[in-house]
Amino acid sequence: MVNIVQQSFDPARFTVAELVCHKPPMLLIHDVLSIEEKSINVKIDLSKPSLFHSEEGTVPSFVGLEYIAQSTAALVGYHRKRQGLEVKKGFLLGTRVYESKVAYFDASEILSVKINEVITDDMIGVYQGEILSKERVIASAQIKAVMPEDYKRLFER
Repeated sequence: MVNIVQQSFDPARFTVAELVCHKPPMLLIHDVLSIEEKSINVKIDLSKPSLFHSEEGTVPSFVGLEYIAQSTAALVGYHRKRQGLEVKKGFLLGTRVYESKVAYFDASEILSVKINEVITDDMIGVYQGEILSKERVIASAQIKAVMPEDYKRLFER
């Protein structure tokens, strides 16, 4: 079965900055490679400057959790944009075991992050993410995120 969203996806239609509420220097993902109804594939070019680059030319692998979270935000943001809605802030609630086969990502690598929606409702979602280097999974996590209708009310007393 061919997915209509995949057929109509144009990577140039929206920039990553239009899909994710982060701004540089915390916007860590670079390009959307493909998108379907319940999945996305995102490119991260680690040769681009980042707050997380070490002097040794590496990025700690724990940053991968943020790569997965931002890639998930891009998936949700894309679907909101296609529906004519504004992109909203979401919050990472937690993860179920972030596993990494490496301690660091090499800052010269190009990574891809693949996200698959596990289950969502109007406000909360569960997503499975994998980080790949040269087609090999090097890190993965299942995350839970919330996108409240009015996030500012969460912080009111």
